[in-house]
Amino acid sequence: MRDDAFWQSGRPSFEAVVRRLVEIEDSQPDYTRLHWTDAKGLVGQGYIGLLVLEVGVANKGIDWSGWPLATPDDPAGMDWRGPSEGKGKRWRDYREGGFSIAHADSGFLLDIYDTFGPPPGIPSNVIGSWSFDQIRNDDRYREKWRDWAGPLVHQHDVLLWVARKWLAEYWQPAWDVYLFDYRSSQQGVDDWADFILNVAMNARVSNSVKGIGKRLRGGYGNQPMGWREQEREYVEYKRSARGDSSAERAQRQVAQVLRVGALVKALRLHPAD
Repeated sequence: MRDDAFWQSGRPSFEAVVRRLVEIEDSQPDYTRLHWTDAKGLVGQGYIGLLVLEVGVANKGIDWSGWPLATPDDPAGMDWRGPSEGKGKRWRDYREGGFSIAHADSGFLLDIYDTFGPPPGIPSNVIGSWSFDQIRNDDRYREKWRDWAGPLVHQHDVLLWVARKWLAEYWQPAWDVYLFDYRSSQQGVDDWADFILNVAMNARVSNSVKGIGKRLRGGYGNQPMGWREQEREYVEYKRSARGDSSAERAQRQVAQVLRVGALVKALRLHPAD
């Protein structure tokens, strides 16, 4: 679904960019990928946080058709494929994983209830304390929740809210922390890629375990960690909390984040472009 004109006619609005990303996904029910020109447009027009959400968090692949050079190696080891149906995260998700592309759960999900109203017919004590998986696995509430969520993920204003909320909750705090280090070093594309990986890795970790993400970027009296240290700490946290299978899943998650760095380097993307 390549559309060069979309990025060449001036900076598109946030609303238009989110709509395009949703339309790309809707047109590809299986193995969802962004075209490399969309990746370039997202960075060049100041929407790199959405690129991280799409590729580093939702596990979208990259379509390199028309790329004039050799296709870069995929750090995820998947030949830049996207997730198959039922895997990864999608804008209209609600039956598995959580709400929309962030697979919102816990506090994020409570904010959705507060903003758009809770599911009718589910007791307030359940709404206020149960996780998505608890509701999904309960025969009394599963369909009531889905009847509420299904129409919402087809409303553009709701998806815009989710995108803005994710950026404010997970992307921006990491950006603010690591931007100072980048500005003090500014050397070139490799440093820019490392900076973006620092931010992207932290946003991905925070999307999974918010408190760990805060600690890794310097919260609670700690020093901010680079992306390599964050990767190691996150995987080991998952291992100690839930065992080897959870650590292996975490390793697959962070491999998707490394795709963002590979994109930045391959496309020579820099905010000055």
